[in-house]
Amino acid sequence: MSNSSVWHKLLNSSRSLLAPSSDSCLICTAQRVRSSGELPLCRKCYSHISWIKPNDIMCRVCGRYESCPDCNRRKDTWFESNLSIVRYDDRMKDWLGRFKYRGDERLQLLFSGMFVSLFHRFLANQQWRAKDITLLTYVPLSSQRLEERGFNQAELFARGLGAAFRLPVVPLLERTRHTGKQSYKTREERIHDLRGVFVAEPSVVERLAADHHHIIIVDDVYTTGSTMNECARVIKEATPRSRVFSLTWAR
Repeated sequence: MSNSSVWHKLLNSSRSLLAPSSDSCLICTAQRVRSSGELPLCRKCYSHISWIKPNDIMCRVCGRYESCPDCNRRKDTWFESNLSIVRYDDRMKDWLGRFKYRGDERLQLLFSGMFVSLFHRFLANQQWRAKDITLLTYVPLSSQRLEERGFNQAELFARGLGAAFRLPVVPLLERTRHTGKQSYKTREERIHDLRGVFVAEPSVVERLAADHHHIIIVDDVYTTGSTMNECARVIKEATPRSRVFSLTWAR
């Protein structure tokens, strides 16, 4: 199945998010009580979500819920702010791993619903409406990683969000080389490896360069911010009048 076919299949499923047809929890398959707008989880699994609440946030740049050495050490921050909705603890790692690595496609419903909540929070923080956003984009995978996995989870999350709010999703960035998993590397190694790994898509830049834009980069996990900052740098240098934000599922 092609990458395009995969995300279309998952996106079509996510459109039923606010009125899911199944009474089973997507995590443990237990019966759940349905009501419009709820996540497709039973009460027990819902209670296990490690939400990042607005009052928890200590760093207004990266959305971290504890002291933040990364933002303090970073010489240049190219994105305006990052906002995440859950803490990346062992349980959240397992949920994401089920989707990314073990092919549990149903969990797209869960992540799409959580991103909808995250986007509402972002709009409230900025005092904007959805139409104030020019476009959504996402952190691209290398061709090697995309072939291994069959889909880019960041793209799926962005497209689900775009469908929910009728926003364009644009592949603004391209990845020029494979860098391996960043989670295994130190902060310094990440910065070194990522320099020059992303380029802006020329035809998109040509349309955007002359005006002011609000651009949101979507990804699954924000760790040190090295990847997001490099993506934002490339976008800002290509479209200097844009403001770049990021939304990530976990922090």
